[in-house]
Amino acid sequence: MTKATRMQKVARAAFILLIAAMLFLFFTNDFGLVDIHKASIVVAVGVDVTEEGYDVTAQAAIPTPSQGEGSAAYTQVTGSGATVADAVDDINAKTGFYPKLAFCNLVVLGESCAQKDIFTVLDYFYRNDYVPLTALVGMCRGSAKELLGQKPSDGGMSSSAIQRAMSEELKNSANASTVNLKLLAQDAGSPSASSYMPLIE
Repeated sequence: MTKATRMQKVARAAFILLIAAMLFLFFTNDFGLVDIHKASIVVAVGVDVTEEGYDVTAQAAIPTPSQGEGSAAYTQVTGSGATVADAVDDINAKTGFYPKLAFCNLVVLGESCAQKDIFTVLDYFYRNDYVPLTALVGMCRGSAKELLGQKPSDGGMSSSAIQRAMSEELKNSANASTVNLKLLAQDAGSPSASSYMPLIE
């Protein structure tokens, strides 16, 4: 057997092993995709300060078949705890699903949050690697839980209606001011040490 023939056999065996390894990885790895059976896809979060600590309300989208008619369904769950993280864990205990915040595009703070340092309330969202810093932030009159629980006239999710009211187009038209988690922290850490957020009524 010549050296060239031996090299061809080794190359063929290496190629077969590489294909087998790639097939094994393809069928066993989820590549970081969200498993909707193990996690709820949270699109908005509301935070209220209570005497015991915090109430965190998560509005989660429920996947529906693409051929289904109407808007996507959603559910709303509230958890309580001494900290925001404890309240999120309480949502997990109530539902059996751990809320993933990778798709959370809106954080609504109840009026009660104004009594505390805003960054104490928002600390969890800055420390959680899965929360996008582009998520819009706003404070509302009354309770964030009640605001997220209201049904818009189009029958969709209240979080979608709020996001439309705080959209970039409205900001550019000077009809509304918007701010996200990143801009809020940048402004507060600037030499002026002042920041703002819209008030939703």
